[in-house]
Amino acid sequence: DFKAEIIVTTNNWSGQGNIGDAGVEVFEDRLDNWVTTLPIWNQHTYHITNVEVDGTIPIVEESNWKVPMNEPYNSYRRNTQGGVANCAPDLVAQDLETVGMCTSEVTFSARVCNQGCLGVGPGVAVTFSEQDAGVIGTVETDKAIPAGGCIKITLTIPAPGMAPYEVSVSVDADAMGAGALNECIEDNNTFGPVELCPIIG
Repeated sequence: DFKAEIIVTTNNWSGQGNIGDAGVEVFEDRLDNWVTTLPIWNQHTYHITNVEVDGTIPIVEESNWKVPMNEPYNSYRRNTQGGVANCAPDLVAQDLETVGMCTSEVTFSARVCNQGCLGVGPGVAVTFSEQDAGVIGTVETDKAIPAGGCIKITLTIPAPGMAPYEVSVSVDADAMGAGALNECIEDNNTFGPVELCPIIG
């Protein structure tokens, strides 16, 4: 889901009379909002240069406070996000339109694109609103959207009043306008209004 979790193994064999957890435990942020990170933490005294991304151990590790040369890590027991620091998604909506004829039932369609440098998992709320009717529906994305990727989503509802409709669409926003993701830019999630189902003649 492009978010970090902590996965550890535990046992209760540490001493007679001690009762504790045993097995695999997973810890995550309550809102699943920890930023991405490298998927390895090999020891209690972990530092970035004492293990490779594939889990192999260097014969001689590089000095953490010397590499990379232009911006040394100079850290201890701290991971790196890998690639781009402070990387985040940036979700926007595009291409708001109707699918097929505007009859007693209308299908609205929009593209949801990720302009950021970090992907997002499925389940992003996409809310459609009409100028007079207010919120007309919220759907969730059903697949991941990688950095630079787009998916198309649709909403089919009974016609929300008399056409034409002034429709807007908001990404990462529920019916109350609340977002779940930390994004690069938080004020570009809404597209529209766009006049749809115009009266011809």
